[in-house]
Amino acid sequence: MSTMDLAVPQPRTRPAVSRPWRRTIGLLLATLTLVSGLAIAAADSAAAAVVPNLGKKCVGVKVERCLWINFDTAERRVRAYATVTDTTEVTDYKVLVRNIRVVTQSGNAYGPVADTDGWWSLTDSAHSALVNCSRIGRQVYAEATFGWSSGNGTAYRTERSALATVC
Repeated sequence: MSTMDLAVPQPRTRPAVSRPWRRTIGLLLATLTLVSGLAIAAADSAAAAVVPNLGKKCVGVKVERCLWINFDTAERRVRAYATVTDTTEVTDYKVLVRNIRVVTQSGNAYGPVADTDGWWSLTDSAHSALVNCSRIGRQVYAEATFGWSSGNGTAYRTERSALATVC
């Protein structure tokens, strides 16, 4: 006879929570996990609905001027963005960007914003109003007027982004 045969059977212990309650708690935890996962997915999809930097184009060495289009795929609308930066330490330019707008291939401008906040010592940025896709075609530009000024005078230039395919 082995010592295993002589072992006294251990009494069964009762679970701290009865079976019906364990099932309810398990279903509740599964539901909470699913709901929180859906909330995170919804937040991620809303953030991913905007396609940034379409048609982005930067020009200039001493004064860099950049333009681009952002496309909101969920709401089907676009917005033009522009930024200007004094890039050198040799010449201390004051810079500005104004009249930012979305422009169609046929030359129609939408959502212009004057952006009259004046001159800035290093950088300035602006954006147009939101423009619904129903008002524009599939391809647009961002367009803005840039200015820079130093002791040698002031210059203004209107620039366009590369062509952006949207909507």
